[in-house]
Amino acid sequence: MLEDNNQRLEALKISSQKEKERDQQIIREMMENEKKLQMQREAEFKKRLDKIQAKMAKMADTVVKNEKEKQLKEERRLLALFNERAKREQEEEEQRRV
Repeated sequence: MLEDNNQRLEALKISSQKEKERDQQIIREMMENEKKLQMQREAEFKKRLDKIQAKMAKMADTVVKNEKEKQLKEERRLLALFNERAKREQEEEEQRRV
């Protein structure tokens, strides 16, 4: 009977040790899975951030382009006014000579 109790106690210790090892293995696997998920989240976040930054850069380029077009349009308008004024002054000068 004492020997049976010792055998059961030993079997219980072995069973407990195996269960503890299984628990530790499950915990390691869960930690690895969590680490993989975290890396995936970080990669997805970086991908979204890069996409947003690309859109912002494109918008900034568009704003700069539009501003340059406005400036060019204004310069052309001023040049046309200046040329018209110069032409008018030249015509007036010619009329005075006549």
